[in-house]
Amino acid sequence: MGAGWCRIAGLAGISLFLAAVTVARNLRVTDAFEARVADDALRAEQGRPARTRRRRRKALSALSDPTA
Repeated sequence: MGAGWCRIAGLAGISLFLAAVTVARNLRVTDAFEARVADDALRAEQGRPARTRRRRRKALSALSDPTA
């Protein structure tokens, strides 16, 4: 595709492309969610707690602590 292909494709082509990208992204999110639910169920069967996500941000008190 050369320069200016978006203008040639027009609004319908860009809309179709955007819809396809959105669907693909939603499928990836759904697959990740289902994998996490399956992992949580497996861990529950084994008597282990569900995995927790690590906290990326620090609390305000930790940020203002001069010893850290």
